[in-house]
Amino acid sequence: MVHRHYHRLLNPQEVKSGWMLLIASLGLAVNLASAYFLHGSQSASLNVRSAFLRDRFQIEHSTIQLEERSLEHEEMGTRHSVVR
Repeated sequence: MVHRHYHRLLNPQEVKSGWMLLIASLGLAVNLASAYFLHGSQSASLNVRSAFLRDRFQIEHSTIQLEERSLEHEEMGTRHSVVR
């Protein structure tokens, strides 16, 4: 197993960024919905407050990751169109 992972590290495969952006966007939508429903009752219990703060962190992190990946995707498209 180590040999296989070492080989993949040396020869990385292309990531299908379209699917990755779609799945990440769906995850962001779920986190937004969860935070919306937890927001009103976050003062009711420490567990609900914790879940709300976790969702908020995941939303911020997902937004940053999506922005970075979409910029990389645009740069790759520009790079490929210039080469052609």
